[in-house]
Amino acid sequence: MNKIFTITAFILSTLVMHAQDVVSNQSASSKIFTVSLNAMASDPSQLGVSLEYNEPEKHRSALANISYAGMNYNVNQYGFDINGYGFAIELGVKHYHMENIKGLYTANYFSYGSIKFDKNFDFGRFEGTYSYFSLFNPELGYKFMLGNISVDPFLGAMWKIEIKGQGDIDNRYTDEWAVRAGLKIGYQF
Repeated sequence: MNKIFTITAFILSTLVMHAQDVVSNQSASSKIFTVSLNAMASDPSQLGVSLEYNEPEKHRSALANISYAGMNYNVNQYGFDINGYGFAIELGVKHYHMENIKGLYTANYFSYGSIKFDKNFDFGRFEGTYSYFSLFNPELGYKFMLGNISVDPFLGAMWKIEIKGQGDIDNRYTDEWAVRAGLKIGYQF
């Protein structure tokens, strides 16, 4: 997982350096990138970085979210639960319903996530991996601009197509539908 975050950091830093070159060649009114920290309460919950490429003339943006993810796996039948951690990657498009890449928007993402569980109990060791992907992640949000600072609360849902659990993970204890609510705070340049 450290390799994924290292590669991600390299890609994001390369994109940011390229964006600074592009911005220096454009007028101040056409800000094309937003880099944000994002936090989302969902199943799995996420904390990460978002890169948004704005296309003001088309009233849309392309997005990439790379996040650290956490999830609770509750097995009521046996009376225990366990926390797992991993990553989530999302690629998507936002469609703004106002001008200048701000205000009300709708979005959808392609998502992939992988969560690892590993814990010792009195009855033995519990370990495994829960993975999913999703093509249906509708989202509704509103992007406020305070100068170059963006504040972006959102609400949505996700339908997860679960990949067969590995190890002790049995997908019957997870839900295919998840409500998503979160906040992105970023800088537009």
